[in-house]
Amino acid sequence: MGVSIAGTARDVRRSAPATAAGAREKMQKAPIKMIFPLMFLIFPALMIVIMYPAAYAVTKNLSGL
Repeated sequence: MGVSIAGTARDVRRSAPATAAGAREKMQKAPIKMIFPLMFLIFPALMIVIMYPAAYAVTKNLSGL
């Protein structure tokens, strides 16, 4: 009854390099997949938050001339 632990351990050892290689491949593709959301969603919102106070100050100062 049951399964041999040695056989299972052997199977795990054989599949570990393939699993690690798959994980490495996914890690290398992750930055490429993050470029679109960063460029078109996060950076524009961040630039608005950062640039608005400066633009407001410039327009306020120039209107006083």
